[in-house]
Amino acid sequence: MEDLKDCLLRVMEELTKEELKRFINKLDAAERRHQCQHIPLGRLERTGNDIGDIAHLMVGHYGHKAINVTLDSLEEIGRKDLLKRFGDACRVPEGRQETDYKKLYKEEIKHLYKQIKEYNCLPFERVAFNSRYIKLTIINKRQQLQEKQSELEATGHDHVCLMKKHKDSKITIKHIFSDTENKEEPKTVVIQGPAGIGKTFTIHKIMLDWSSDEIFQDRFDYVFHLRCRELKISDHENLDNLISRCSTHLQDAVKEVLSKPERLLFIFDGFDELSFPSSEAMARESSAVTLLLKRKIIPEASMLITTRPTALEVLDMVVKIDHYNEIVGFLEDDIQKYFLKSFQDQEKGLRVFQIIKGNSVILSMCFVPMVCWIICLLMKENAEDGEDFLTRVSTSSQILLHFIHTLLQHHCGTSEKVDFLQNISRLAFQGIKEGKKIFTEEELWEVSISATGKESTFLNKTFFKRGPNAKAVYHFLHLSVQEFFAAMHCASQASSEETEKLLYDSLKPEHRNLLHVVRFQFGLINETSQEILKDLKMFSFNHMKVTLQSWFSTAVKWYKEKYPMASYCGKSQFLLQLMHCLYEMQDAEFVTRAMKWFHQIHLSWCNLNRIDCLVVKYCIEYSDSVQYLDVWNCNLDDEKLKILWEVLPKCQFVRLGVETLSKRTMELFCENLALKKRDQYLNLIISEKEDMLSFLLEATARVYKSSLFFSNVSNAVMEQICKSIIPKYKPTNIRLCCATGEEQVKSIVDILRNENYSPSFLRLETCSLESLENVHSILSEEQKMRNISWELMYRGVNILYEVDQEAMTSKTRVHFTDADIIKNCLQLIVRFKPTEIYLENIHDEALQTVIKALNNEDFILTCLKIHTKSSVESICCILSGDEKMRSMRWEISQSGYPGTILVHDPGSPTVREQSTCPHNINEPSSQQRIKNRCKIS
Repeated sequence: MEDLKDCLLRVMEELTKEELKRFINKLDAAERRHQCQHIPLGRLERTGNDIGDIAHLMVGHYGHKAINVTLDSLEEIGRKDLLKRFGDACRVPEGRQETDYKKLYKEEIKHLYKQIKEYNCLPFERVAFNSRYIKLTIINKRQQLQEKQSELEATGHDHVCLMKKHKDSKITIKHIFSDTENKEEPKTVVIQGPAGIGKTFTIHKIMLDWSSDEIFQDRFDYVFHLRCRELKISDHENLDNLISRCSTHLQDAVKEVLSKPERLLFIFDGFDELSFPSSEAMARESSAVTLLLKRKIIPEASMLITTRPTALEVLDMVVKIDHYNEIVGFLEDDIQKYFLKSFQDQEKGLRVFQIIKGNSVILSMCFVPMVCWIICLLMKENAEDGEDFLTRVSTSSQILLHFIHTLLQHHCGTSEKVDFLQNISRLAFQGIKEGKKIFTEEELWEVSISATGKESTFLNKTFFKRGPNAKAVYHFLHLSVQEFFAAMHCASQASSEETEKLLYDSLKPEHRNLLHVVRFQFGLINETSQEILKDLKMFSFNHMKVTLQSWFSTAVKWYKEKYPMASYCGKSQFLLQLMHCLYEMQDAEFVTRAMKWFHQIHLSWCNLNRIDCLVVKYCIEYSDSVQYLDVWNCNLDDEKLKILWEVLPKCQFVRLGVETLSKRTMELFCENLALKKRDQYLNLIISEKEDMLSFLLEATARVYKSSLFFSNVSNAVMEQICKSIIPKYKPTNIRLCCATGEEQVKSIVDILRNENYSPSFLRLETCSLESLENVHSILSEEQKMRNISWELMYRGVNILYEVDQEAMTSKTRVHFTDADIIKNCLQLIVRFKPTEIYLENIHDEALQTVIKALNNEDFILTCLKIHTKSSVESICCILSGDEKMRSMRWEISQSGYPGTILVHDPGSPTVREQSTCPHNINEPSSQQRIKNRCKIS
């Protein structure tokens, strides 16, 4: 047959477009003459005149009679020149082997299933199946009610983490008929999952893989895909007709196919769409479908049945189920793979995934493949319109509306869609009002929803055991879907009293979950949402606009005047939710008016995702000016910072912190800051860890002293930042801490040398004593640095160089914080020749070592300060016993005696007591007895 198909292809290639159309028109008469199976006109039209598809249909319907049909049709259109060539090429060789029906059937299945029609495909349009398929997670256990409820309520990253637990119990397609817990291989397997979760897509994958010899080769010779939507139980259809429905190739091979029933697999796809009429009971019993399901014919065959969970009880009454599986959708890795596969440009696919990952509402719904498909579709439309992905990200309301619309069109059989939407919205609203996410069948009936009917499209069903009984409850696919339907109820059929109560309650901290419903209400009055709703033949929600705008002004007053100040984070979250309402609404005029109420935006300690940042950016763009923007400790990263920095120039004061930032983004951000015209003051703290940066920025248009702080930052990063920031902001204080080296100091000195200004203070923490000495040399030898105060530090050693700009004098102080350090640092005293030394936690031996070093050097020490934990008397005796010490000033303080020091003035025979605290001036000193004993002999 493959040779015949090739012959047909070659002869049709010789025909012009017009001749091919005439050739197709002649097939109908020729097939009647030769008593061939008729090819429906609709199927020929769907080929779009593709000669490969036409040849496939002719071979499938006519078999070898296709030769005579072709010869007749060629003669009819006047192409007799092709008759001999075609006849010779199609001559059947003698001794031809019997037809390999199994091979023919697999080839047919492979041809039919290699492409798929998406929801928005044009007539005759198809896409490659493997370009869309991503493996879904199938688990082989029933979930507990508590597990399911936790998944329903979790959003964003929390939901993604909860879904990870399914990794432990997931199975692959090729193992769904494998041994289970050392039992016999199952013959009847059920795969359940809600609408849009990917049940039919999974069956499509099974058919394609089987026909490609990738799965079930040792188990099944034939696999038949029966779409329950197309089956009629009431028909007196026999098994032969059922098999022929799957393939025209098998019309003459049914007997051969049924000769090994244990090698057959029948797939019933969408059992919930199989109609069991209340009458014609005898017809139902004699139907091949019923007989197969009940195993009254070929009981040796295997069955795979997909269904929504709402039909499981009916299925259990009809079929004996050996094994049960559930499709739970995509895990996080699968979601990312879906986006990467949907976009030819991997970078764009990854960027879209990152955007969605930042939207907690939508990310929570992306376990449903249909939601991922809708997102990719909308994003691609943006790109085709020449827009960047981030410039027009669809709101959560719009994505959920598209999801509902698609489910209604392709997965919901009810004709009264508006009535159904009103019923399901009323159920959702009642649940939100009562804090209920799980519903009984009786509660569904109260709002005219049939639990087993096609109206259950948006509901899932969970079974659980309670005592001696098994119970079933219903719930929405996710809490976000329930909240969205509740918003639809408020906007369409709720009484004004119901709506006003929900809006008022949403202002209270204890009912802040209601703000999600309010956000969706704002989203429903969005113009784009209105267009989608028109397509759904729903009425307009414009009457809600005035109500919501009035509520918003009340919410702003509540935020400013009544929201509990004790809950700072809660107040920030409330402000963020209000801004989300404005973003969902997308009404430029109202947003501009509303932002006049928000002079200050305090969001510190809010864990902002990417959509939150887009919302903040969107609102600030419509603001004339923001006095204060605080986004410190908000879990910002590269992408979020890039979103926000575009609106920073509109903010008079900014406090912004980023925990993890790439060096390249930090460089770009500093360049961006350098270009800003308004800011006069900047405080920038930057640290580096494991090749990533973190920073805190404070910037304002007011005139203050700017400062730069670097912690453990590489020289290349520090140099790049300084080159951008120092010329613009001229920081008065610059600090480098954690392992500052000579190269960094040289870089700072070089930059400052070329700038027409000098900072007032420079503080450097070095990585070693040797480095400290080298840095001191660099600073001391640079003319400009002699006019700047600076401090060097290393593990208990501080070198402070102070400049008195008015007196035009300078002094150097050396500070040792530990006695053990002093022994290793005496060369610093000798080299730096300080005017003042401060010895902390000193003991007798260390002090004597210092005095000895001072006696060997010829420089004037103006003051020696000592703090000790040991005996003050002993310290005084050591100092008074040295001639050079008696000629200089020294001060002694002791742990345990705060506020009082003993002072020796140069040449004085005694020490005196001096209070460092005003309240100690007239009080008797606890050190009086010590002072009296410290006479200078």
